[in-house]
Parts: sequence; C-alpha cells; structure tokens
Amino acid sequence: MAEMVVSARARMTTSAARHPRFSGLSEHDVEELFDATSEILVGRADRFENADHVRASLWTGMELRARDVFRRRQRRGFELDNDALDLLPDDLADHEDRISHEQELLVVRDFLAAMTPREAEVWKLVHGEELSVAQTSRQLGISRHATAEHLEAAGRKLEVFLGIRRAGEWCGRRESDILRMLGGSDDEGTARRAMAHLDACAVCRRAYAAQVRRTGRLAAGVLPLPGAAAGEHGRTLVERLADLVPFGGGGGGRTEMVGSAILGGGGLAGVAKVGAVVATTATVAVGAGTVAGGGEDRAASSSRPTITAVARPAVAVSAATPAPAVIRRASEEQQQAPVRRERARERAAEQRAERSAERAAARQRAAERREDVFELGTVESGGAPSASSASSAPAPSGGTSSGGGSTAPAAPDPAGQEAFLP
Repeated sequence: MAEMVVSARARMTTSAARHPRFSGLSEHDVEELFDATSEILVGRADRFENADHVRASLWTGMELRARDVFRRRQRRGFELDNDALDLLPDDLADHEDRISHEQELLVVRDFLAAMTPREAEVWKLVHGEELSVAQTSRQLGISRHATAEHLEAAGRKLEVFLGIRRAGEWCGRRESDILRMLGGSDDEGTARRAMAHLDACAVCRRAYAAQVRRTGRLAAGVLPLPGAAAGEHGRTLVERLADLVPFGGGGGGRTEMVGSAILGGGGLAGVAKVGAVVATTATVAVGAGTVAGGGEDRAASSSRPTITAVARPAVAVSAATPAPAVIRRASEEQQQAPVRRERARERAAEQRAERSAERAAARQRAAERREDVFELGTVESGGAPSASSASSAPAPSGGTSSGGGSTAPAAPDPAGQEAFLP
C-alpha cells in the first residue's frame, strides 16, 4: 500500500490543487494535506480492500482536512489573498501599473464615500469577514430584513458607480459623460448613455463585471470592523498589511503609514473629502489604453464575443435608496385600515336594514294571499248576504225551509272575516 500511495502522490496533489474544493490552498498546502492523510491510512492498511478504496479514502481525508484549514482561517479572521497583496505598492512596477493601482484605490475610495455607515458595516462583515446575513444581523443588532436591504443598497451603488466610471475609462467613447457626472451633473441621461455603452460593448461588459467583484472585495478589506464584531474577528486589513510592509519603527507606525497610503488618512471621513477633481484627473490619465478586470490587464480589443451572463446595472444615479414596495404597501394599508373598517360597518348596517325590509314585505304578501283566498271562496259559493246573519255563522247549503223550498246559504259577516285574518 505504501508504494501505491507514493506513486499516486504527484497525480493526486496536482489534481487537488486545481479542484474548486481546494481553492485558496497552494500546491504546498495540498501536499501537506496528502502527507498527513496518507500517514494515517498507511497505518490502517488492513482495512482497505483494493486500490480504488485507498484513493477514495485519500480524497475524503484531504477534503476533511482542507475544511479544517478553512475554519481555522475564518476564526482567526486573517487571510491575505492575491487581492490584498495587490494593495501593496510594487517598487519594480512600471508607470502604467502604478497608474492602474492608484486609479483602483480611487475607485475604492469613491465607492466607500457613497455608502452610509450602516451599509459600510454590513458590507465589511459580509464581504470582508464572509459572514452570512443572519450572522451579520446578530452582530449589528438589526433584523435580517434590514441587513439584506443595506447589503442590496450598497451593491446597487457599486454597480451604478463603476458602470458610469468604467464606461468612460475603458473605451473613451463616454469620456464627456463621465466628466459631467463627476463634476456634479444630475442629468439622468448621462447614466443612461453610460449603461447603453455597457450593453453594446462586450469587452467593457466583461471587464465591468469583473471589476464589480474585485472592487467589492477590496472595499470590504479596507473597511474597519464594526465595534460589535471587532473583538471576535480580529484586526482590519490595514493592520494585517502593515506587518508585511518593510517600514521602519514599530507596528503602530507601519499601520499608520499603510492606512495613509490606502485611505489618505482619516478613514471614512477622509474618504468623503476626496473631490471630483482628483477622480477626474485620474480618469483622464488612464484613458482607454487597457482593459482591467479579473486581476490582470488585457489589451482592449475591437472584437465583440457573445456574452451569456451579463451584468445589468441599474440606471438610477441617485445614492438614496427608495423604500421597498413591501414597506410602502404596508404603510398605506395601515393608514387605510380605519376607513375600511368604517365602510364595513356601514355595509353591514345597510344589509341588516335590507333584510328587515324584505321580511316585512314577505309578511305583507302572505297576509294579502290569505285574504285573496278567503274572498275567492266566498265568490265561488254564489250566495247573497243575509240580513238575519249579522250575528250568526253562515247556514249550511242545501238546507230546507218549513215550506219545503231550498234556501241559499247566508253570506258571512264581515266581522267574522276579520276574525280569520292574522
């Protein structure tokens, strides 16, 4: 079994390093996972039936150990990936690389300035600390619905902001629109033209989608942790980067210098002071030379490949987030509730009055029918009323008198008719 493990080591570690489940681990880390797993399995060689069983056990053990590594990194709250390393200035970089780096930091600053403090806290915990919406709501002491709203509002601002900026920078076709927007223009047509350019340009569209993801991660890394969660998730990205920068002096001096290099000092308050003139100057300096996206620059091409997944940012430029339709409907329903209750009471009273009138009319019709039936029987008998029957009931028909002749039945007394009526 030992020989089989040694022969499979190179092939399995190479495959694991490319597998999505081991994303974030270097090839050296994967080799360490393989060695630690194989040491345990070799000691239990008698439990395996064949080579396939051994390979499956190796894969399972490596995946379990990789999960443990990811959990430890999340608990420490520290993972310096390639996006974080890109924030550090490179002394050997050429002029174009330095301009691209400075421009990317300007994009991050402007995006942070567009967010509210609560949106910045939610964005930091979700995208920087990789917490779920439920965990973020518990950390900040707000509801899940409010947390999701803040996260969605910040995402819309990022898409709109990058869509307008990059549409002018990457192609140069909308440079005038971006300059007017950065100069304080509230013209909604400027944003609409920039979005239309993104819809028509496949190259800009791909780079825009990649830049949305990249800028979101960088902004989450630069943001400081909220006070409620700082004790649990460790230091901010600025403090982490300070340990890697070869500055002189103590750790506090390095942190201050890195923070000044990233945010210009002053945190979010300093970010808010970044004017439109600086952003406009950087925009013109970059021009339309390269297409940035996905961590590497690509030369702009005139080809228009088919795009299946397209980011469609909103057209609205305003940073104010409108209240959701659900909240507006709930507020309107709450205001109209007393009016609806009053109308319901009025309809119920009208229905009761209608039912009472119908019952009275039914009783009247029944009485009239009984009276008609009684009069009809009297007419069919064919007799004339008798004067002597004023106080007696009608005599039976067919009776004989003392003279031997037949007599007609006496007509009923009107007073007697009233006695039969209800």
